Amino acid sequence: MSKTVVKRDLVLDALRGIAAVLVVLFHLTMDTGNPDYGLHLGMTGVDLFFLISGFVIFMTLRKTSSSKDFVISRLIRLYPTYWACVSFTFAINVLYAVTHNSLSLNYIGQYLANMTMFQHYLGVENLDHPYWTMIVEMVFYLSMLIIYRTGQIKNIEWIGGILSAVCFLISTVGRSFFYEAYEVVNFVYPLLNHFPLFFAGIVFYLIKYDRPSVARYVMIGGCFVCSLFVFDNLGRGAYLTYSEHVATLVVYFSLMLLYINNKLSWVSNKVFVYLGTISYALYLIHQNISVFYLRPLMARVLPGKTGFWLGNIVILVTVIGLASAVTYWIEKPAMKLLKAKLQPRKPTAYDEKTIA
Repeated sequence: MSKTVVKRDLVLDALRGIAAVLVVLFHLTMDTGNPDYGLHLGMTGVDLFFLISGFVIFMTLRKTSSSKDFVISRLIRLYPTYWACVSFTFAINVLYAVTHNSLSLNYIGQYLANMTMFQHYLGVENLDHPYWTMIVEMVFYLSMLIIYRTGQIKNIEWIGGILSAVCFLISTVGRSFFYEAYEVVNFVYPLLNHFPLFFAGIVFYLIKYDRPSVARYVMIGGCFVCSLFVFDNLGRGAYLTYSEHVATLVVYFSLMLLYINNKLSWVSNKVFVYLGTISYALYLIHQNISVFYLRPLMARVLPGKTGFWLGNIVILVTVIGLASAVTYWIEKPAMKLLKAKLQPRKPTAYDEKTIA
């Protein structure tokens, strides 16, 4: 089988790194009673992730040789790192439970369910909160796979536009007047409140690599407006004002507009690109160990407001180190091995790494 090869885009890598660090900084400073100096805005970093994901997955499907190739590439990309991070978090939780005489067999069931990445449908709680986005991503991949398999990729603008409108109506009118039905739909299709962001990423790709048009920019505007109206649905009100929600979306859409017009090369410095390289592991591994274990430890070792910030620097360096270890000792070797086994190809002059 011929493997789909996509050259790395360092700007997208950098944007992923920025998004991951934003989320980490939010989690380090949330619910502490200390001023966060705007770092609470980092909770919206997932919106930037979703925009990038729509762009990258559509690009991957445009270049893939078969649906099987796409599925294998997604499994190789997602699961080794995810399994490593879930196992690490599970081990830390078990160690804590053992030392506090609170170990339960429920831990094993939760761990096994989380390893599937489909714990949402199993009714099992996420081992670490960031995992909630994984089912959103998986449902998006499955949706795009269906569109690809049915030969409708060429009609993605019509399909995406209609689906965005339907999601918008269900998320607004449906939620207001038929809340129980909305809850059922949102459970079955957790992409509901986020699809416009993914679709915007797809349209950004079409503008950059196909052609710009008034209709496509109107679609971008429509996706932006749809995303404005789901603020209450996302449970962000405890941390963000609506105006902050709007402002961050303006920034993220503006970054993508700059990117597709080749005006964002300045972000692809070594630091951001490195953070982008480890962003998947960093996103998955950081919250549980930071919030429940390292932050209380730092509060004892480094008390006071100055200690709070010094402690957060220590925690940030620690989780970046952990993410680096997962990326370079597990993710990259596993991907190389699995690609060789499952996606053999003839040597080319292209970079072996994939963009996603």
